[in-house]
Amino acid sequence: MFYILQKYFLMKGETAVRKYTLFLLILFIFFSFWINILGLMKLIPILITSPILFLSLFLLLVYLNGRNTFRGFH
Repeated sequence: MFYILQKYFLMKGETAVRKYTLFLLILFIFFSFWINILGLMKLIPILITSPILFLSLFLLLVYLNGRNTFRGFH
């Protein structure tokens, strides 16, 4: 298991940074979903947890949409 994670994160160049960022965004979504479940159980105010979940989903969609765009000729 550790070998797979090590191979996944020890890539060279920009690809490793992209995969690491994608992993962190997905981890942030799971964390915010868990916090939102606590909000639905009335342990944390839902007015705090819902924007966090929305922000995490929004950041993932912005990241996935913007990485393959044409940026012009240099």
